Amino acid sequence: MRQRRVLAWDAPNIDMTFSHLLGRRPAPSDRPDLRSLLRWLAARRDPGDEIEASVFVNVPPDRPQALQRWVAFLTSIGFRAFVRPKREDSDVDEAMVAYLRERAPEAKELIVGSNDAQRFVGPLQELASDGIAITVLGFVEFAGALAGTPSLTFVDLEDIPELLTVRLERIRLDNLPEEGQWFEPRISPEEALELARQPSR
Repeated sequence: MRQRRVLAWDAPNIDMTFSHLLGRRPAPSDRPDLRSLLRWLAARRDPGDEIEASVFVNVPPDRPQALQRWVAFLTSIGFRAFVRPKREDSDVDEAMVAYLRERAPEAKELIVGSNDAQRFVGPLQELASDGIAITVLGFVEFAGALAGTPSLTFVDLEDIPELLTVRLERIRLDNLPEEGQWFEPRISPEEALELARQPSR
């Protein structure tokens, strides 16, 4: 009987998209509070369900100490951590897909934290066709087909209580009020003209 809810969190991808939203590299205090993610995951349980949560991480080989404390923190609050040295264009996606396929036979729900539609839509649709509930966590404006595929349930990260600790300036068109909504410019028209006058590099 399938009684396990399995979470796989694509840390490099979430971090990259978070950087785009912030307009800078996130500080440790900016990043999503993964303890809140565990609480959200636990709240989805039915009686008798087990939960398993894993974070997938790429570590720069020239400075492994940069993430050492964070990985130790993850394991101290109940996450498994898969850590791979970063080599040129290497990523953790293949390891994530392998992990999801391995866990699928005993999973009631697979939950994937990533915005990488190119890598995950196909495998997740395949798993959904086997009767597994698939939930994707991401930022709707970056998630592409992960947010629009009928066989996948999408949850925006900003809708998970207390997960995000910073205010993000976002343009979300998935939850507009019926009367419409204004989106204000992030720079003034004068600043835009000044940028336009500068020679391109």
